[in-house]
Amino acid sequence: MKTIKDLEEIGFKEVGNWFLNIENTIDFSVEDDNSTELLYSFVSKYEDKIDILYIGKTIKTLTDRMQGYRKPGKTQNTNIRLNSILKSKLEENHKVHIYTLINQEDIRFKGIKINLSAGLEDNLIKMFNPKNNLHGNSKIVEDLEIDENNIIVELIKPENNDFCYTAEKLASNSNLQGIINLSFIPIEYLPEFGDIVTIHLGTLIFEANYINGNRNEQYDPRLNSRLIGNWLSERIAVNEMFYVKVCNNNTFYFYTNAQ
Repeated sequence: MKTIKDLEEIGFKEVGNWFLNIENTIDFSVEDDNSTELLYSFVSKYEDKIDILYIGKTIKTLTDRMQGYRKPGKTQNTNIRLNSILKSKLEENHKVHIYTLINQEDIRFKGIKINLSAGLEDNLIKMFNPKNNLHGNSKIVEDLEIDENNIIVELIKPENNDFCYTAEKLASNSNLQGIINLSFIPIEYLPEFGDIVTIHLGTLIFEANYINGNRNEQYDPRLNSRLIGNWLSERIAVNEMFYVKVCNNNTFYFYTNAQ
């Protein structure tokens, strides 16, 4: 069985901890150098017992990602679940430490830079089998922030009083690969960049990160998700119509037939 020593040998370092504040909600303290594209882990220590609770990755800074767990939005199921787990551990007098592995190496394949955290996450989860990374048919694909996470098989229809907007778009090759530029939707209906949003593909529901796809800070509102691309390509071809309904600035419904 892999232990915290194995995690440290890979390069993880303890940088902070979780605690209960005076309002009895979870809070954290971390050393954060504003690095992004990093792996992190929550490690519980109680008396002589040490458990690796969770391993995840983020494209955000560590502080920004921990804020999501500290104060989750009502649709952010991953954050809600981990918030509850962390609080339970702290209430049981466990010490919960935060470890990170920051990608400081310039690793390339045929000239293309490789995101080390993205490449390592799945293998580390298999190696360490953290108690709160779910597997099998109920797997939650955690923290693929430019892809998909938190898959739930459940159908939730938008309420009639929701603040919604529906737009149509001809599918491009990029769309069928899962790159969804949302500039065809008025900005007042869209989330803030970096928000975690909920995606509905029929009965499949998951979370993804809403990002600005342009690194030069030009406006390029985007969802990047293989699940969306696969779902669309199974139903339509290039230049066929699909529809996107966004509600309450945080929930996206995809359709291939007009609703």
